[in-house]
Amino acid sequence: MGIKGAFATFRGKVDIQINSMSVGYYSNSTKIVKAVANTLTGISAVLMPRFSYLFSENKKDEIKKLSGQFLNVTFLISIPCCIGIILTANQIVEVLFGGDFTPAIATIRILAALIVLMPLSGGVFCQLLLTSGKEKYYLFCVLSGTVVNALLNYVLIPIYTQNGAAIASVIAELTVSVSMIIVSRKTIKVNIYHKDALSIFLAAAFMTVILVWCHRLTIGVSTWISLIFEILVAGIVYFCCIFMFKNTISKKLVSIIKRKNRN
Repeated sequence: MGIKGAFATFRGKVDIQINSMSVGYYSNSTKIVKAVANTLTGISAVLMPRFSYLFSENKKDEIKKLSGQFLNVTFLISIPCCIGIILTANQIVEVLFGGDFTPAIATIRILAALIVLMPLSGGVFCQLLLTSGKEKYYLFCVLSGTVVNALLNYVLIPIYTQNGAAIASVIAELTVSVSMIIVSRKTIKVNIYHKDALSIFLAAAFMTVILVWCHRLTIGVSTWISLIFEILVAGIVYFCCIFMFKNTISKKLVSIIKRKNRN
């Protein structure tokens, strides 16, 4: 969407302000994080025709319900992915890039926040504003993030190099996300808070504890093996907790399975 094009111009300036090694750390870190974030953001494309229809029919209750369901799915996936990348960043860097890219570990951990933020600014809230005819509000939100990104790049990059660029990107994306949420709540009356938030955060907390424990358990083991082991165990624990805490999505899956078994 437009946010990507708007940020691209200023992100290009990163290459000019920092040395080639720092550019390599930043660009490779960005690729890892965006591979996950863009997948989640892309899923939201299916919402546009549905939102367009609902707005044309003035079905506000269904719009709120659909946006709430999508937010549930987004947070359900993005939050554990964000935490997982933060906690396994050192292993990811070693496996994908080797020991020479150690400085990229901190950069990846900073950029991991984009996994949660990008599906909001480029996903559900972007679709809501565009399909409801609020293009000028969407443009304002994007321009706000672009200005913040440009200013922070000039301030932070000379001091923190690639980590400064990462911080600028996260704060800029946060600016866009928060402004879109505020505008959506005021103009379309969509609420970001939903009843499944607690189950997601509790499950993520349990997953974090297990992931840290697994990391300590696999000290001295091959990086490949420890990374795969940690991802598998943490993923299983997370989704078991989601079912245990009776998230709406898990309830629907259980009901579908029961129906199929009866048939």
